[in-house]
Amino acid sequence: MEITGFKQSNKANFQPGRKSPVQYIVVHYTANRGDTARNNADYFAREETKTSAHYFVDEKEVWQSVKDEDTAYHCGAKTYKHPLCRNGNSIGVEMCIWDKGGKVRPGTVEKAAEVVRQLMARYNVPLERVLRHYDVTGKNCPLPMVENPSLWEDFKTKLKGVENLLDYPDWALKTYQWYEDMPEWARESVQKAVKRGLVSVGADNAVSVLGANLQTLVYLDRAGLLDK
Repeated sequence: MEITGFKQSNKANFQPGRKSPVQYIVVHYTANRGDTARNNADYFAREETKTSAHYFVDEKEVWQSVKDEDTAYHCGAKTYKHPLCRNGNSIGVEMCIWDKGGKVRPGTVEKAAEVVRQLMARYNVPLERVLRHYDVTGKNCPLPMVENPSLWEDFKTKLKGVENLLDYPDWALKTYQWYEDMPEWARESVQKAVKRGLVSVGADNAVSVLGANLQTLVYLDRAGLLDK
């Protein structure tokens, strides 16, 4: 995963070290309209809030606020819905999900899914251990995905098939946006997939292809299925 920057949270907002290895990933939203990953990182570095998250994500950037090996205060509570997930064995990912008008920013959701996929691969976290804050404590967070559970199901669909990425080579753990950054053996197949509409292209002509999917596109190409 490409981290835009790291700005450590105020020392009052997290606990150095962990009591348990990472077993869960918890997804949150910041609840602030029009905010950014950077201004959240700035805020938590400056203020004593007794709360924190490891990552803040918007549609353009990913800022890390607490190191993975430290414990963020992101899903603590007096009572829990979930029997096992706690601050000490999880990583918290905060989405800057609202635009200034209060609508969901799809680009943030896509980028958050990318971050979660990479964390799943890094720590071998299966899909069933990727949770909403709501699933852990009952808090209505991330609110759009609590009020409309289909949004959460859509998010989880973006994560399927990556549980065992730790067994993949380094190129498989990246998300590629530019042809020149991809392994040379995959570029032509990805270009064909773009023409077929199997891979979307952004306004800046950037693509978004998880490295683990490159081989599938090459197999389709070799089978002649991208030429039809």
